[in-house]
Amino acid sequence: MKRLFWIAPFVVLSVFYIFPFSAGALEVASTTEAESKFTIEIETTAANVADNEAPLGTDSFENTEPPEEPGEAVEKPAAPALSLLNSANGLTALWTDINEASYYVVYYKSAFNNGYSTLETGDTTCVIPETESGTLYFVKVQAVSRYEVSGYESVEKSLTYIARAGNTEINFNGSSNVCVWNSVGGANKYQIAKKKSGDKAFTYFTTTSNTFTDKNVVKANTYYYQVRAVYATADNGTAYGAWSPVSSVVTLAQTNASLVNKSNGIRAQWNAVNGAARYAVYYRSSDDTKWTTASTTNTFYPILNAKSGKLYYVQVRPVNGKVSGKYSKVKAITFLGRPAVTLSNASDGVNLSWKSVDGANKYQIAKKKNGASSYIYYYSTGTAFFDRDVYGNTAYYYQVRAVYETENSGTAYGEWSAVGTILRLVQPSVSLSNKSNGMRVEWSRVAGAVKYAVYIKAASASKWQSATTANNYYPMFTVKSGVLYYVQVRAIGSGAYGPFSKPKSLTFIGPANLNLSMPNSNPVLSWNKVPGANKYQIVKTKKGVSGYEYIYTTGTSYVDKAAAVSNGFYSYQIRAMYATEDKGTAYGAWSVAATTFRGTMIKQLQSQTGNSNTSYVKYINSKSGIGVTASFEWCAEFAWCMIDQFAAKVKIKDPIKPCIHVSEIAMQAKAKGALKSAYSSGYIPKPGDLFTTSFYKYPGSDGRLHIGFVESVETNANGQVTKVHTIEGNFNWENQSSINTRVSRNTWVPGKENAYSAILCEYIDLEKLFS
Repeated sequence: MKRLFWIAPFVVLSVFYIFPFSAGALEVASTTEAESKFTIEIETTAANVADNEAPLGTDSFENTEPPEEPGEAVEKPAAPALSLLNSANGLTALWTDINEASYYVVYYKSAFNNGYSTLETGDTTCVIPETESGTLYFVKVQAVSRYEVSGYESVEKSLTYIARAGNTEINFNGSSNVCVWNSVGGANKYQIAKKKSGDKAFTYFTTTSNTFTDKNVVKANTYYYQVRAVYATADNGTAYGAWSPVSSVVTLAQTNASLVNKSNGIRAQWNAVNGAARYAVYYRSSDDTKWTTASTTNTFYPILNAKSGKLYYVQVRPVNGKVSGKYSKVKAITFLGRPAVTLSNASDGVNLSWKSVDGANKYQIAKKKNGASSYIYYYSTGTAFFDRDVYGNTAYYYQVRAVYETENSGTAYGEWSAVGTILRLVQPSVSLSNKSNGMRVEWSRVAGAVKYAVYIKAASASKWQSATTANNYYPMFTVKSGVLYYVQVRAIGSGAYGPFSKPKSLTFIGPANLNLSMPNSNPVLSWNKVPGANKYQIVKTKKGVSGYEYIYTTGTSYVDKAAAVSNGFYSYQIRAMYATEDKGTAYGAWSVAATTFRGTMIKQLQSQTGNSNTSYVKYINSKSGIGVTASFEWCAEFAWCMIDQFAAKVKIKDPIKPCIHVSEIAMQAKAKGALKSAYSSGYIPKPGDLFTTSFYKYPGSDGRLHIGFVESVETNANGQVTKVHTIEGNFNWENQSSINTRVSRNTWVPGKENAYSAILCEYIDLEKLFS
């Protein structure tokens, strides 16, 4: 093979010495690199260069061969015969070897360039550099002799460069071989060569895409494929890229094996392979050097007698006759035994325990509540687990499995234990509300609960106070208005405790006791100042009109100028509030309603104070044939007259039939559901109501001594009535006075006897009476 030689001009000052191709080329013929070196030293001046002297003498070269002998014939090299082809390495030029040639100059350009680029080589082949697939290139070669004799250019050749198809991937999908390769620039089709194992020749196919599906395959065989890109035109012929490397595929798909631990060993399982008659299973432990083999027609294989804590490796491949598919990827698993779990109830949770499993370094616990769709998982490094997060009267399911976890080899799981079931109590849902007599705790009933434990703590207290009850509510009477309280509740079953409820908190706000007066046609509302409250909410409704209106104020009185009595009857309720920006608002209990209906009655009663009984005797006698005398015990006469006169104003006929005895009025009120016991009904009297007295707490159909009207009431911080202020038609012996037989005011203390041992025993609801 001839060696590559590079010829370059040497320039010193203004004189140029050039060794052209036509004058003959210098060739280094020595066998070592050191011997091939030469030195050219030129000193260019007018004095030392004569016209008849050569520019360089022979003694200017080191280690060169002598020139040809005088008279020897010099021949020009012949033109090489050139050919082009697309090879695996690129666009390749090949030409015939010329004996006289010292080296070759290759000229090349693309169809997009006007000028040629060149390269020199001593070989008879080269790869054209920096080519682009799909581009037409022009190439010619010149042979250069060693004695400055010009060579001849070959005939110019052209070829479209088509790159080699690469990254060929072939997969068997169960019925066909699918070939995929990278698209090649400039190619407008592809040729596929196919050969089955045992065939002597290839079969060829053509496609215009970079994929090919070969449906004509027989299972349990090996197939070989090659692909090459093609650029075919009607005018310029066809250019072929180089064939891709041979790719093969076995028409038995590679299976994907997986391993799981079972109670009796390891279970290897894999997906079925179309065409497989059986499967070869290979397995060994980490201590073994040889594989144990087994054959099965199933898609699983049990590896029995595995030792807990030992690592095992498994591979599987499909087989059909003498043809075997690829091995599956090696799978590894550490065999772990199956634990047996014991469950038991504790006072505040569930205990789980089990025996240790060889090789395990932790355990996974699965828990599911009855009705839930998924499990919750926990981990333990010991052989016990305590679950506090359980709810009463609910079934829970637990399972445990051994785990061997390492940083490098991943995690192995044993088989889950049998499912264990246990029943627990549920967590109650708690709510708090402020009532007129304190705070009320309520919660949802818990099935299976025998009783409930209630835990209460004021915000400033350090300890919780507790109480138990069989009810699903608990009244907190000893609370202070303006104080924040926390409450939790849990159910108690037979030998078991349910979980605590979520903490609830509420600021207790005492009741506001509403009074309504009507000094003129507009209602005037007034109430007590409630400790801890920073505003008050009034709700107002109008009789016969749907809807309501809220009124807010920070004071303890309000004049409703928009509610003239002439426009109808109005009802009001009030509650105290403690409102904050960050903690929300706490509301006190609503007060008893005060109405202009009652206000009108109160105003009528107040206008009667100081009157004697004379006018009432005349009025009742005019309305009935009873014939009452002036000396008659007339508190009942006064009560009936006020009821009847008020009925005329509100246009209700005969709410009480004419009568002159207290019990007669009480029995008619009872028939309407208006009679309320002062001791057992829980009814809170309102201005405008009637009251009765007796020597007994619970008089029957008779036995009442006195009757009158409630003008106003006083209550304590918990809303309990402490005093009842009245307007009554009095008589002598009751007041211990011979002159005080007029309509007057009086004060009664509920539950306390007066001077003649009478007690306030009943109330008559005004609205009910007039319903």
